[in-house]
Amino acid sequence: STTGCSLTTGSNNFFAGRYAGRSTTTGCNNNFIGKCAGGGNISGCLNNFFGYYAGQSNTTGIRNNFFGDRAGRFNTTGNNNNFFGLYAGLTNTTGNYNNFFGTYAGRSNTTGNNNNFIGQCAGYSNTFGCFNNFFGCSAGCANTTGCYNNFFGFLAGCCNTTGCNNNFIGNGAGRFSSFGNDNNFIGRVAGYCNTTAGNNNFIGACAGYYNTTGTNNNFFGPLAGFKNTTGNNNVFIGSGTGCCNTFGSYNTFFGQYAGRCNTTGNHNNFFGFKAGNQNTTGSQNNFFGNFAGRYNTTGNFNNFIGQCAGYSNTFGNCNNFFGLRAGSSNTTGSNNNFFGTYAGNSNTTGNNNVFIGCCAGFS
Repeated sequence: STTGCSLTTGSNNFFAGRYAGRSTTTGCNNNFIGKCAGGGNISGCLNNFFGYYAGQSNTTGIRNNFFGDRAGRFNTTGNNNNFFGLYAGLTNTTGNYNNFFGTYAGRSNTTGNNNNFIGQCAGYSNTFGCFNNFFGCSAGCANTTGCYNNFFGFLAGCCNTTGCNNNFIGNGAGRFSSFGNDNNFIGRVAGYCNTTAGNNNFIGACAGYYNTTGTNNNFFGPLAGFKNTTGNNNVFIGSGTGCCNTFGSYNTFFGQYAGRCNTTGNHNNFFGFKAGNQNTTGSQNNFFGNFAGRYNTTGNFNNFIGQCAGYSNTFGNCNNFFGLRAGSSNTTGSNNNFFGTYAGNSNTTGNNNVFIGCCAGFS
């Protein structure tokens, strides 16, 4: 069977299978088991190749462990690699310090170094990418040259090709991200539709789900920033916070459902449970307190501070309501200043009013 037929000074080798270790001359301490396993090895040492054509092309590579049908078949001089599974690390040639575990894991890797791919098709398309960790079925399967990425979960970072310094944790997290860099998506399908955007942090199930090119966003909580697509520089913290935001930028929403319906409004600050909940396109508003400015939709330049302050405001602009339920009945009134508990509470459409004191202007 010509097994080990070229051996000259090599020692402590074990070859079993047709053409196994066929070209080995001076290689030492190798174990090749299976047809053509280590067939091209010449001087490589301390290798263990088990399976049909496993490590077939290895010539001088050392300290490699290839287990599985065609595992590491085209490795030539790569060292310190561990490939386990059908076609695992199949095309690796000179890549070093890689660990590929699973059917087709790291199949296309050629010169990439220091990668860890665990799971069926994990890191399948990686060629030159280095220092990546992909764990889960098809995790990082389209990555080619991206480096310093960590993808954990089924389909996590599946479409990433050249993006670097990303951390996607959770099933489907960052699935369609391709060129984006410096993103952190943690949670089931967090940042699922992200394509080229960078510098985003989405934490929570479905957080930033539809984000495509929006950058410098921080979404924390389930469904936070769910519909954001191109909005930039937003901070949404809380369950469902800013979940309908699409193009709105420079917004800060803190509290469950705060700014929930905001779509294109910019430069808003909503703090509290359902603060600015119905705001859609209103901009440059500041609502602080539970239900503050809850029904504001398109009103601009408003400052509502206190629980239920400006609660019913819809289109009113340039209002300042400070205190519990201050201006809570105002709908379209503008240029009003209400200071105190229940101040201006009965005002609905009146403009240019100043009410100072508890229950001032309240009937």
